[in-house]
Amino acid sequence: MKKVLLSILLVVSFLLLTSCGDKTEAPLPSATLTLEEELAMQTMSPEFQAALDALNQNAPTHPPTPASALDPSATDYREIAPITISPLIDWDLSRLSTTMAFGQLTHMLMYPETYVGKTVRMKGVYRPAPDSEGNIAYHFIIIYDQAACCELGIEFATSSRSIVFPIPLPDAQIELTGVFDLCYDVGEVFPCLRVEGVTLL
Repeated sequence: MKKVLLSILLVVSFLLLTSCGDKTEAPLPSATLTLEEELAMQTMSPEFQAALDALNQNAPTHPPTPASALDPSATDYREIAPITISPLIDWDLSRLSTTMAFGQLTHMLMYPETYVGKTVRMKGVYRPAPDSEGNIAYHFIIIYDQAACCELGIEFATSSRSIVFPIPLPDAQIELTGVFDLCYDVGEVFPCLRVEGVTLL
């Protein structure tokens, strides 16, 4: 009796297995889709599309930042209209201690819009910087804190490339008097001190 039952179970199992194998299975969806395929599968409701279009139309448009805050018509931040350096010094960092001068320059670099057009005097260390061709093209004055472990720098430039001044040696002590400007060049906004010359100390 057991043999008969076992035989019947084997036959039924075989039939079940063969019948499952006859069905054609649907191919599994691909797990890796390109970005274009993924975007093509996404749909956007007309309401959402209309709201998105209205948002884009009402988005504020900002005019391009001028190359110089002192001369909005300038196309090159290193070539602007002539400036007048006032004999009245608005901010004289040269008379401050190194700690105070460092703190004041920190504030100027953090909030440059406040100081645009102000006459500034400072003393520090001269540091040149080359351009992509290796020529000295940028000039900086560096101010150290009291411990001389931290430094801050600001670029200085004349209002015209025609104004030529003797370039100091790197790390020379210098003093500058100029007008604070906020410049824009190659996508970057940065402060700059407009000077007519450099005083060696």
